[in-house]
Amino acid sequence: MKRTIFLTFILVVALSTSVALGDKHNVKRVPAGAVAFHWVGNLTPDGELVGYIAFIEGVRGDLFNGTPGVGTAYFTVRLDSETFPGFPIILPSADPDVFALLIPPGYTWGVYFNESPDPTRDWGDLDLFSDGERVATFEESAFLGTTIFSTGMVYNLFSSRLIWSRSFRFNGQKVDFKKLVPNGVTINNVTGPGKTAFTASAVAIGGDHKH
Repeated sequence: MKRTIFLTFILVVALSTSVALGDKHNVKRVPAGAVAFHWVGNLTPDGELVGYIAFIEGVRGDLFNGTPGVGTAYFTVRLDSETFPGFPIILPSADPDVFALLIPPGYTWGVYFNESPDPTRDWGDLDLFSDGERVATFEESAFLGTTIFSTGMVYNLFSSRLIWSRSFRFNGQKVDFKKLVPNGVTINNVTGPGKTAFTASAVAIGGDHKH
């Protein structure tokens, strides 16, 4: 009897420890208002958008298989061009130096994970940005782009709700965008007039989320 109680106690302790250790290896939710990830992108003349992720909050280890760059990134982003929601709307302002463009909601974009990034990947081969495992899909809200001609600056802002995700393992951690940013992200990106390359930051959206 005592031996049975002792073995049961050992089993409970072992299971509790296992659960605790497993939880430590799961990437936690990003606090509302905190940066969830940073990425670098490029927009083609045909409206195709691709990029690579350089930082994900809570994910340990290097996100590149070698020297940081487009050909070594484990995580990439690609816009689903077939989901184009409609023609942009030009918004006149009181100052001709300020130009605004509104794109209706509806675009979706995916995050891809590739355990063995293709070193030949470059900005000209768009398919190499979606040749990994799709681990998350986001749907954009209305997109506002503002250009100030005198400063040479373009600033874009929009939110994206998470509509699908799949858990995966990276550097010994379990990662799931549903846990990381369950309510989606608000994205800020900056570039210059006539430029296609940009940098972007995704900020976690707060609020309750029902799984």
